Amino acid sequence: MAMHTFNYDVPTGTEVRKEVAGGQITFFHNSDLSGDVTIVSKSAEGIVNGELDVPGEAIVEFVAEYVKKQRISQIEDAEPTEVFGIT
Repeated sequence: MAMHTFNYDVPTGTEVRKEVAGGQITFFHNSDLSGDVTIVSKSAEGIVNGELDVPGEAIVEFVAEYVKKQRISQIEDAEPTEVFGIT
């Protein structure tokens, strides 16, 4: 199985830790997120701040739980016509 990468360019600003602001976080993963996902954080100068291996399944479950809570919140806040898709 081929290894894939996803690069996230970290914005700058007061809400971002100075060690990563303007840097990049790279995720190395299998296409189906099986096995470990290696996450590498680099500063704006290209210096590696840290590296972490996380089971792909943990990331899938984390994101699924977040999406589920968002959808539940949308339904709870919806008008009756929106729940049924009637506009």
